Amino acid sequence: MAADPIRQPNHFGQQKEEAKEVKAYIVCVVSFLNPSVSKNKAVTRFMMKKLQQEIAYFNKKRNWQSYHTPKNLAMALSVETAELLEIYQWLTPEQSEDVSPQTLAHIEEEVADILIYLLTLAARHNIDPLAAVRNKMKKNALKYPEPENAPTSNADRFSGKI
Repeated sequence: MAADPIRQPNHFGQQKEEAKEVKAYIVCVVSFLNPSVSKNKAVTRFMMKKLQQEIAYFNKKRNWQSYHTPKNLAMALSVETAELLEIYQWLTPEQSEDVSPQTLAHIEEEVADILIYLLTLAARHNIDPLAAVRNKMKKNALKYPEPENAPTSNADRFSGKI
């Protein structure tokens, strides 16, 4: 079986990384044992951190760190976002809802490129992307309060498309 090119063992600083993984794993376990700690948040945070580590390892193995300055990452993020936009450029709203499997695969690749650059940029500035999103949602909730006829139950809120 061929080794996964992204998850190959990292001998440089391996113990430090393993310690971080163990700590993150313990946080996940504690969250399952302690009802006051959100299970989903701990698991999601662990998975996000793991993904960021895999991206960093991938970039390091290719010596791309010197090119990944915050300015370059922001510019690359803009380019990838434009590539996603290009897919939808001449589609009607209805066509954009019902794309072919090939177009969906293309969209998925562009979304992945965007997320990779965004997570790399967040890591360069030590930004926790999940905390940043939650903080922004809190600000948005104050700026854009729910209308009077907003859904009242979680089932209503989380049903349907986003």
